[in-house]
Amino acid sequence: MIIQKVAIGNSEEAYVESSFSKSLNVISSDDNNRGKTILIQSLMYCLGNVPVFPSTFNYLDYYHIVVFLVEDKQYTLCRKADSFILKNDNTLMVFDSISELKRYWTKKIFKLPTIIKMVLRGS
Repeated sequence: MIIQKVAIGNSEEAYVESSFSKSLNVISSDDNNRGKTILIQSLMYCLGNVPVFPSTFNYLDYYHIVVFLVEDKQYTLCRKADSFILKNDNTLMVFDSISELKRYWTKKIFKLPTIIKMVLRGS
């Protein structure tokens, strides 16, 4: 999976990061409060992860968009709250939940990894 673009926005403001390369990318800034955390968390949130934004960022007021390649096939995924739109080629699909998106993703794009949570008990 190659990330090509991440966009965050609403009717009042927007930010688009499209300078990703096909190799390792490092997101940095000399200053704080430049949007590095929001960018990465929007990427992860758009892909279906649980939101972990800073408490001062009202993520539900924004659209989160990721453009990516899988095996030279381009996809655009947009998330607003728990609704998703996925575009590839000339196909546009709408998903009303994370589980719908993940089911489609695993079947048509690639098998999503599963995270096994372990509980360690003291002796």
